[in-house]
Amino acid sequence: MTAALTCVLLLALGTFATACGDSDELTLKEYFQRVEEILGDSDNRAEALEGAFPGAFEEPAATSDFFRASATIFGEANDKMDDIDAPTEVQEAHNKFVAATVGLLDVTESIADGLADVGLASEFGGLLELKQPEFDAANERMEAACRALQSIADDNGIAIDLGSVDRDCDALQVDASGAPVPLETPAPPVVRRTPPPQLLIVGNQIQNTYGERVVLRGVAIDQPTLLANSPRVGHFAAEDYRVLADDWGANIIRVPVYPRSWTSDPLYMEKYLDPLVQWGGESGIYIFLGWRAHGNPVTGQEEKPYLSPDLELAESALTAMAERYRDKPWVLYGTFNEPTYISWSEWRPVAERLVDTVHEVNPEVVVFVSGVDWGYDLKGAIKDPVRRNNIIYETHPYPGKGEGWKGVLDELRKTTPVFLGEWGFEPGAEDRNLRGTAEKYGDPLLQYAKERNIGWTAWQWRLRYSELGMLESWDGYKPTEWGLFIKEGLSQ
Repeated sequence: MTAALTCVLLLALGTFATACGDSDELTLKEYFQRVEEILGDSDNRAEALEGAFPGAFEEPAATSDFFRASATIFGEANDKMDDIDAPTEVQEAHNKFVAATVGLLDVTESIADGLADVGLASEFGGLLELKQPEFDAANERMEAACRALQSIADDNGIAIDLGSVDRDCDALQVDASGAPVPLETPAPPVVRRTPPPQLLIVGNQIQNTYGERVVLRGVAIDQPTLLANSPRVGHFAAEDYRVLADDWGANIIRVPVYPRSWTSDPLYMEKYLDPLVQWGGESGIYIFLGWRAHGNPVTGQEEKPYLSPDLELAESALTAMAERYRDKPWVLYGTFNEPTYISWSEWRPVAERLVDTVHEVNPEVVVFVSGVDWGYDLKGAIKDPVRRNNIIYETHPYPGKGEGWKGVLDELRKTTPVFLGEWGFEPGAEDRNLRGTAEKYGDPLLQYAKERNIGWTAWQWRLRYSELGMLESWDGYKPTEWGLFIKEGLSQ
């Protein structure tokens, strides 16, 4: 999908807007199931638009036509929604969502009208820049209303993920001149050193102390406690890191540090992190210790209990890890894996607080900062950046999020390094957020990253006991189809 489909998916959510029709009474579960069906159908039709408007978001007329065609598709979806009555339990949240959607739709149509009158590419970027504040305000209201609906579904045990739909219209973020963001010459390979040297942020690049530009590419592993203790799926050995470095070509490993595992064992670092840090150093691999919290660190709203968003817990864990590995320059830190149920304006000062927590111990170490909306949305950082040094912005651009992240990263990478912290796909996946193909998602993502020297860690180097497992067996480290895709990607 192109970045323009961000707005298409946004309009798909707008199909809630007339869902208060006749007397067809639905249960809450039926309501959300019906909505999900309509969104899925609209999304499929929207994807078909990609080839119909090749100049969309490159020149004004095609972009305007694209917006209008998208509106037609979802206008038809609205007609289907006319036959649905919102249940009482969701009526208030539904009505707020309707109002927010109407406001956002008005702004979108205004942009389409404006583009129709633009004749020069130089005016194209200027119009979008002019409309950005109006769009941002409408989008903030949309996100709040969407979170309210998602909360109702979650509280009632209804499996639907409204957060997997991109509502940001990041495609508005284009260069004001209308010119495409220039690509880069691929960075030359860096000599593998054991242990790896300190990383530095130099402008918008990651460099080592030898002055070489470093592109970090690798995989995320399973949670260390499971790898060390499970007789069925575990494997916890130095050989894993040698294979990842020498056979797969990885130079970074993402280690998910789960809050519940951390609090359950006072010897967690000694038993589970110390070996990984040692093996990484011996193999020439950077170790990314990512605090795997999901939720809102301000209100405490959580996604799952074992992914606690408790802010004080995050601070104490980051402090402990930074102190323990202060003399290990190949250890990097992730502050908070997936902030969600929170806006960027709320998250940014928290992110700065967590970066400070690490830098108070080790001012030189590189720290990763995720976007909101399950680690995905970094749009707010364009106008309201994290005001700290030695940081890398990371996004989690799974297929269900659309392609709006590319425009955002192109803007951010002008001044700050960016990183694809989690990603992966599986055709026919049960989770809509993971559903994708190599042709439409995986290959374009790798090409995008390669042309811009953007690093990544793919999810997840483990046995295939659930979706996105890269290994069929620990015996010989036989890869799955997904694992083979990543292994080949690392060799490029």
